Amino acid sequence: MKLSAREIEVLRLTCEGLTWKEIALELGTTPYTVMEFKRRIRAKTGCSKVATLVMWAVANEIVNPRISIRRRAIVSSVTV
Repeated sequence: MKLSAREIEVLRLTCEGLTWKEIALELGTTPYTVMEFKRRIRAKTGCSKVATLVMWAVANEIVNPRISIRRRAIVSSVTV
């Protein structure tokens, strides 16, 4: 299974802990579009839960957990 560039981008932001609404704002799209990307990502990866999706992304070297955690902390401090 191969993810599209946009699906990888949505997956990375999901792994950083952003909600689908936050991802939509970040990507300049609608929340419904993000929900559709997430549905396709789950179908392609076979992961039904976010935790298993994150583990899949790390195992497939799509995200670096250290960078993802740090970025989420920065995003949280900016949005508060």
